[in-house]
Amino acid sequence: MGAVVRFRLLGPVEVQGPNGVVPLGGPKTKAVLVSLLLRHGQVVPSELLVESVWGDERPPSALSTLHSYVSRLRRALAGASAGEDRITTVADGYRIVVSPAELDVEEFHALRERAQRAVDADDLKTARAVLRQALALRAGPILSGVPGVFADTKATLLEDLWQSTHEECLGIDLRLGLHQDILPELRVAWREQPMREPLAGKLMLALHRCGQSAEALAVFRHTRDALVDELGIEPGMSLRTLHEQILNDDPALHSRHDQASRPHRGLPRSVADFTGRAAELARLTADDGGQGPVIWTIDGMAGVGKTALALRAAHLLAGRHPDLQLLVDLRGHTPGRRPHEPEQALEIMLGALGVRPSSMPATEEERASLWRSMTADRRALVVFDDAASAAQVRPLLPAGRDCVVLVTSRGRLSELDGTRTLSLEPLPARDAETLFGNIVGADRAEREPAAVAEAVEICGHLPLAIRVAAGRLRSRPAWSVAQLAQRLRDETSRLAELTGPEFGVTSALQLCYSHLGEEERRFFRMLGLHLDSEFDAFYAAAASGVDPGRAEALLESLVDVHMLQQPSFGRYQLHALLRLYAMDRLRAEEPALGRRAAVQRVLHYLTHTQHNLYRTLFPSARPLPLGPPPSGVTPRTFGTPEEALRWREMERLGLLNSRVGIPLTDLSRPGRRIPWSRLGPSFRRLHVIGRMLAAPLAWPCPGRHTAMLTEGAILGDIGVLCAWQRQYDQARQYHLRALELFRAADGPVNEAATLCALGALSLYLGQPAAALNHYRQARKVYLRLGESWGRGLTHTGMALALDRLGRPTEALHWAEAAVDVLGGTDGHRELAVAAELADRTRTCLTLAG
Repeated sequence: MGAVVRFRLLGPVEVQGPNGVVPLGGPKTKAVLVSLLLRHGQVVPSELLVESVWGDERPPSALSTLHSYVSRLRRALAGASAGEDRITTVADGYRIVVSPAELDVEEFHALRERAQRAVDADDLKTARAVLRQALALRAGPILSGVPGVFADTKATLLEDLWQSTHEECLGIDLRLGLHQDILPELRVAWREQPMREPLAGKLMLALHRCGQSAEALAVFRHTRDALVDELGIEPGMSLRTLHEQILNDDPALHSRHDQASRPHRGLPRSVADFTGRAAELARLTADDGGQGPVIWTIDGMAGVGKTALALRAAHLLAGRHPDLQLLVDLRGHTPGRRPHEPEQALEIMLGALGVRPSSMPATEEERASLWRSMTADRRALVVFDDAASAAQVRPLLPAGRDCVVLVTSRGRLSELDGTRTLSLEPLPARDAETLFGNIVGADRAEREPAAVAEAVEICGHLPLAIRVAAGRLRSRPAWSVAQLAQRLRDETSRLAELTGPEFGVTSALQLCYSHLGEEERRFFRMLGLHLDSEFDAFYAAAASGVDPGRAEALLESLVDVHMLQQPSFGRYQLHALLRLYAMDRLRAEEPALGRRAAVQRVLHYLTHTQHNLYRTLFPSARPLPLGPPPSGVTPRTFGTPEEALRWREMERLGLLNSRVGIPLTDLSRPGRRIPWSRLGPSFRRLHVIGRMLAAPLAWPCPGRHTAMLTEGAILGDIGVLCAWQRQYDQARQYHLRALELFRAADGPVNEAATLCALGALSLYLGQPAAALNHYRQARKVYLRLGESWGRGLTHTGMALALDRLGRPTEALHWAEAAVDVLGGTDGHRELAVAAELADRTRTCLTLAG
């Protein structure tokens, strides 16, 4: 069958198609449709249809008019059924084709049968819920507005069946002990039909059980009077017996099935040391005055405390929802287990409400319908923990006005309509420190507040990491907090330190990582090239080798599953622990060749973007050589100086971190640094360049002097990036141009740093004499500035150049001079390089005799 169409007869006759209500025409057209639908699947002779519609008032043109009504119905139903012909002509009659699921009368009968099976199995709660579903199908007076003897007769029968069903349901309510709940409904129903003895009896019993026996006796008198006055008969034996029992306060009237009086309260205990989240709890527990259902989705990265928050909120809400308190683990990220299908979750939920396996509906749709019916009148509180997707949760949602649902998920459930969203971030610093103290003991934490602050900062304020670290410290009374913090400082072992006996940060992150697609996993681990600053889609594109548009889509998908943070529009950042995990996956899964290629792409991206920034800010400047970017690299371009400066302002710290972090780190071995003797001392020039990068540029430049310093600094940046790509000739040209500008602008600090860079480049190019000259010039500038660190740096550079020139005695002199000068500074690494060079040179001279 084609499109699903709903035929509604239990109320005003209506046909609803995919695009809304189908226009049927006048009352007699509807009468023809009713006659066919209530005999669906049968051939209905034309004469029988005429009799059903007109009865004894048949006009001469009845048959031709009938054919026109059928034609109109055919067209209307075919339009709602994707062209399918619902009404077929057979001999001298017609037959309509509908499925039982499309006709509300058939659905009503099917639900009654299901309810009876539940009653036979003594599963009264299921029976009640199913009957309530059946009763809800009635949308008003049955077959209202449809003329004809047939319609009148069927309407009377169906109304009577509905009334009987209603009374059966009310009887089950009484057996379940719900007399207080149904009393208003019983009063309304009895006032409408005061002579229906079964209804009067149920109202009398409910009133008696509620302690209102006098009113129960008054109902009997009123019913008896109506029966005598209207029909001339006395009430039946059943009602008279009940009257006597109430008069005698028969204890048997109080015995009832008490299945519904024991609400299900299945919430696990809340975390004892739960800390913080006051604002979030206030939002989750705000009283909406029964305007529900209220559905909250709580999302956030692994280990951020979603379940703990949901449980704490659920316990605070429990007093308002006494009828049902339930937590269902949907197993979205459970190791070694598949997420629950909605059908499985519904079975768990219905079981909590007392539905027995023998009464459990077979399909997901039937279970969802029963769940909604059974929770419609309950003050229910349900926590769905660890949801995998919106599709998993959607069939599980209740519909009752007094229901509250809390859904936790690692990914955003944006496709779940009608929900309120709460995205959790790591704890604020003060709450993180309090949580740490709650776990290890307040006295122990208060003795070392600075160490506590450092430990939770290293943990990225992530509750799971804090719990593991603090739990480990609690089990080791000999440790101090400072010693724990010291162990956590080492990035190469930090994730291992944050692994507990039962759970840990790595295992939580591994579960999230494993749920990503193959492309997303590679993209995520390539972000491990970056340090802990922000970046954009262009940088991520260069690191991963995709175009910026695809990079942005992948970044947003990682944001959706909280594998990436988004501090502001278009800007992204890895949480500190996720960054370490990305680096770990990068080393483990990406070949060395792929890592090197990624580093080169990033350097090309930074070089060409800096060059574009330079050309935008200084369009009239003398052009310098820089070939096109290689394939797979898309640098940023800038339309205006303001746009270029905005990018620089956003990237300045990240750019510095990237330049320092990527080239100096050998990703094949965690934490290994390239020896300084291989790099050359010029690379400490980054400290000087960093001063400029760490401060915003004024634009337009307030004077020619400042403009030249700015231009020179940008050219120097590009020169360093070129050198890291082993493009030494290009790097030399950028530095020479920068040197001209610094000298013209009288910028001695940048001039000296640039001379050191030129010295290092000359060494790389095998020109030690030129290198010696550059370092000597730099030394003179640093002497004039009184800069000890810079002077020690130039001494080391001169020693390297002299060593290459075969002048070891002079080399030793300047290496020892570097050690003397640097010993009085904080340049510990530079001092170590100078000392190593002096020892090596001294040894060579000794061996040479």
